[in-house]
Amino acid sequence: MACAFTDGLVHAGSRTGKSLDIQTAIAEIWTATPGAQTLANSLLDRAIALDDGRPTDDTSIAVLHIQDGPGKGPRYMHVEMPVPDV
Repeated sequence: MACAFTDGLVHAGSRTGKSLDIQTAIAEIWTATPGAQTLANSLLDRAIALDDGRPTDDTSIAVLHIQDGPGKGPRYMHVEMPVPDV
């Protein structure tokens, strides 16, 4: 598994005087429920909670999980990007 993220995750909670131990959070989440989508969602949820639901910075998280054996069913890639009105 590989996890990459922007500084929004690193600085989550800085406005409220809190911080996220990212390495520990990744280990806890992955041990409890291994999965790329679960890890990304859980990290984002923790970051937003540290900012009391009002993040001050954008946060991007990408998780790559390569599994052994033949593929099972469809493969998914989910990407969202807001586009400003022009």
